[in-house]
Amino acid sequence: MDLTALRAAYREAIGDAEAARQLYEHLHTYQGEAGIVHAYLASAQALMARHDWNPYQKLRLVRASMSTFRHAVSLDPLNPEIRFLRFAIQHYLPDFLDENHDLAADKTILLGQLPHAARYGLGPEEVAVFRAFLVESRRLTPSEHEQIRHLPPQP
Repeated sequence: MDLTALRAAYREAIGDAEAARQLYEHLHTYQGEAGIVHAYLASAQALMARHDWNPYQKLRLVRASMSTFRHAVSLDPLNPEIRFLRFAIQHYLPDFLDENHDLAADKTILLGQLPHAARYGLGPEEVAVFRAFLVESRRLTPSEHEQIRHLPPQP
């Protein structure tokens, strides 16, 4: 799968229910073992939940998303993009769903792997988005703020 196209489709799907449905339809039959593709499938499932009107279907999709994220992480546990996607989805989940248990672990891995982002095919633009989201999430400690502020620029 073309990761650049997948990223672009995901960005579009964030604010567009039809684009979210198309992304989900494109990914839901994926049988490969690329953790990053499973992470985008999990993200698409979460977006489908966001756009669905039926509360039972929303809950089913959120739970499916978290299960798919667990699989994605098991395939590539140190991938910062996988951890970022799950962190971002869980950040926005309401606490009463009790599905945001991985925020601290994902944040730790993400902060530790951002200096090595190029190994995972991430460019400066993606790293800048990750950094900005982490800061805006207000989930960083003061020392983590310093850590992210002092990350070296990406090549």
